[in-house]
Amino acid sequence: MGGYIYAKGSSNDNRSYYVVGPDGNIVTYPLGGDLTYKSYPGEGYFVTEEHQAGFDAEDWIYHLYDGSGKELTTWSCGKDNVDVKYLGEGIFYFRNNHKELTEEQRAEQDSYTRYVKCVDLYFAQSNTWLKDQFIMSDFPLLCQDGLLMLRWSSSSHPGEFTYADTQGTLATITMPEEFCSDSYYLKHRDGVMLFSQIKSSAPRPLYRYDMQSGQWLDYQGKYTDKLLFDIQTYTPVTAEGYTAVAMVGADDRIYTMLMDKDLKELWDAPIPGVPFAITKDTLYLFGADNNGTLCTDLKGNPIGKVEQVDGSDMPWPDDGILSSSYHKGFYKTDGTPAFEIDYSTGKLVTLPE
Repeated sequence: MGGYIYAKGSSNDNRSYYVVGPDGNIVTYPLGGDLTYKSYPGEGYFVTEEHQAGFDAEDWIYHLYDGSGKELTTWSCGKDNVDVKYLGEGIFYFRNNHKELTEEQRAEQDSYTRYVKCVDLYFAQSNTWLKDQFIMSDFPLLCQDGLLMLRWSSSSHPGEFTYADTQGTLATITMPEEFCSDSYYLKHRDGVMLFSQIKSSAPRPLYRYDMQSGQWLDYQGKYTDKLLFDIQTYTPVTAEGYTAVAMVGADDRIYTMLMDKDLKELWDAPIPGVPFAITKDTLYLFGADNNGTLCTDLKGNPIGKVEQVDGSDMPWPDDGILSSSYHKGFYKTDGTPAFEIDYSTGKLVTLPE
């Protein structure tokens, strides 16, 4: 979870939650009474729920804290049917599931080709709120390298994609007409976006958009019939000018091929594994049989293996260190522990009474 580990007190007398940072520092949240845990979304953030009730009304107040235990903002709702989700890089959405839309909002919602929902977005880096924003509801929204894709393809703006940066500024791009039919967004990093199209059969296209040059590319290599990805599974990875794509072999196992900025294959043959990150000249793959994490250089040569971290952890390598929520540990690329955790040294957070 962004290099942080979350843990809960193990007894009825200890209802505290602990947030352990990649530096080994611990923040402790002593909950109780009308103050309960709502979510620990990742990257050190923590959300508590406070219930207030009186004769005339009741309210649910959500307090958001950062990795140091500092309270950043609050959001309230008169109903307890609320979703609070972390979208990465300090961006959160808060949704009242009982919210009644205006006529104008319902018309906008109906104009999108995929289902959207209305939420309030909070951007911690700028302390900015964007209220009543429509976002895709059937897509795993995640901010990547300072960009969060929100929605796309309305009947009035076909092929148009709307995204936000980490400061809460909105912008749009439009795909070329030959690409935009049933198109969807995959990933973004280092100024490169990846897209594809919804198709009932192979081959599934892969498009690359360079935000700086405005250039669009369509993969036309020798593995077009082997590409294996969807909106939520085996998603390609792009970073540092490279693109790593999962594909299926004749043995039905998952392999990865690395491509350059022109979507040209860089290796003689794919290697086993599912790509999930490229950073600092290292490619990280989940084992083809979900047996840990494989670390290779950009030529496909093995660097090491981390048995304790697999796809269930959804890790992201910070300076070559991977975290495992299940094993409650931090590991180097050779699988050895980065450091030990001492929960008795935690910083106690003062919470609302």
